Amino acid sequence: MSKILKLKSMLKETEGVLFDFDNVLADSEEFYYLSYLKGFKKLGYTIDPEDYWKWWSLHGLGIEGECKRKKINLTQKQKEIILKEKNKTYSKFCKEGKIKIIPETWEAMYIIAKSGIKAAIASNSNPEDLETIIRTNRLKSPVPIIGRKDGLKAKPHPDIFIYAAGVLGVTPSSCIVIEDAIKGIKSAKSCKMKCIIIKTKISKTCKFNGADLIFNSASEFLETLKSI
Repeated sequence: MSKILKLKSMLKETEGVLFDFDNVLADSEEFYYLSYLKGFKKLGYTIDPEDYWKWWSLHGLGIEGECKRKKINLTQKQKEIILKEKNKTYSKFCKEGKIKIIPETWEAMYIIAKSGIKAAIASNSNPEDLETIIRTNRLKSPVPIIGRKDGLKAKPHPDIFIYAAGVLGVTPSSCIVIEDAIKGIKSAKSCKMKCIIIKTKISKTCKFNGADLIFNSASEFLETLKSI
């Protein structure tokens, strides 16, 4: 089946579409890396960028995964120092307008929202940062923006997607998630959601086993959607 027919069939059967934000709607991952790097450097450590793209961005293993792989023994207080520095630095990047929206997926989100399908942005990022990025790009979201909340575990746990489905008033199994990472597939599949992957410059060689549909770029996704 062609990607056009597959996407058409998926959208026809869905009740809701959930867009991840980082690396799907916004080109933000480099700035997350720089923010975490600053936190680690504060304690005398560093993060290899290739390790970050693979283990943090794609798999979602975070600080705990970095410490385990590199055999770094950090106290809880030291981990909190890293997070505090990362949050401060990343929010500064957001306010300075450094993080740009990806125009193709943003347009695709508009098309889906205007089609009558319920949609939302569902991200484990700080909701204030999400709002700031959208505002500094002089845009307004056509769908609800659902960010990190107390009590919700980050991906690869499914919490944010289940919560977002509830906000839209649809069942999780009727939703499609638009993602860029392996952790996103795991999150979606663990709550029976379908998952569309959009590859990026850091994930172009990944196989993304388990994805229902894979696009090689944001441009391909938009053009396929426009063809329906």
